[in-house]
Amino acid sequence: MRKLERNCTLIGASSHIGQTKAGVEAAPGWLRHHKVFDHLETEFSKIIDRGDKSPEEIATLIPGDDPLHLLSQYSQSLAYNIERELYEDNFVLTIGGDHSVAIGTVAGSYNFDENIKIIWVDAHADINTFETSPSGNTHGMPLAWHLQLMDQVHQIPFHWLKKIKKENIVYIGLRDVDAGEQTYLDKLGIKYYTAKDIKEIGIKEALREIDLYFTKSPGNNIHISFDVDGIDPEFFPATGTPVGEGLHLKEGKKIISHFYQNYNLIALDLVEINPALGDEEDLQRTIDSTKDLLSALRKDNVQDDLDIVPEIESDLNITL
Repeated sequence: MRKLERNCTLIGASSHIGQTKAGVEAAPGWLRHHKVFDHLETEFSKIIDRGDKSPEEIATLIPGDDPLHLLSQYSQSLAYNIERELYEDNFVLTIGGDHSVAIGTVAGSYNFDENIKIIWVDAHADINTFETSPSGNTHGMPLAWHLQLMDQVHQIPFHWLKKIKKENIVYIGLRDVDAGEQTYLDKLGIKYYTAKDIKEIGIKEALREIDLYFTKSPGNNIHISFDVDGIDPEFFPATGTPVGEGLHLKEGKKIISHFYQNYNLIALDLVEINPALGDEEDLQRTIDSTKDLLSALRKDNVQDDLDIVPEIESDLNITL
């Protein structure tokens, strides 16, 4: 089935439980209000909006007040819904919420295809455990659960998670990695590109290298989990943990376009937009950047062949 014959399922993962800054849970409704997703109606056969799914809905159904139990149940529900959509051959666009929602989104894709390739666009590695995390915020831990790096006490609530394949994960945009996370990245040999790497070699070369890397394992299905703080805060100021010197917006679009055009992109998460942060100008810039980023999901999208050219100091002193 050709890509544009698919339906697009829109899911609002309106969760804030992975971090402490209120507002991120409001992003799906806020972006709908500003018609950020309207262009998708011309790019897919049909848009199926499943509305917002919040942890509070789950909380009324389970006993106790254990936050990890709630996160697990919410993630499992999200995974079930996404897996079901994928079996209907629908492309799934999940709007967060904080990045802890990727426990569920990635699980849904992995349950559908154990050879799923995962592109993690982020300033942070999100592979902390409770032992390595300086903050203890679970939005910085989803990949630790997926890779079963947690100690037994913290892994048990997520017993339903299958261990994902480390060789099928590639990070793009890292620049704020905790020491414990770096140890895991080095020990596991997970492929990653820092924002500095992208500036040095160019996004085209990085994507070419990723293509070659992915040929080592079977499968053509792709899941992109895109934290907007992977992009420089110049473009996405309304986010909870901004880090300077990030990816250019054009590079973010190139990433989505590349995997949409050359692979079978089955799912995209867009997370960590927070409409409660920033002034009116910041919010408008974030809306405009979100629309621009998602415009990469177009059948006729031809990205500029020119990379963002890094500034290079000249060795030549020219005088006139």
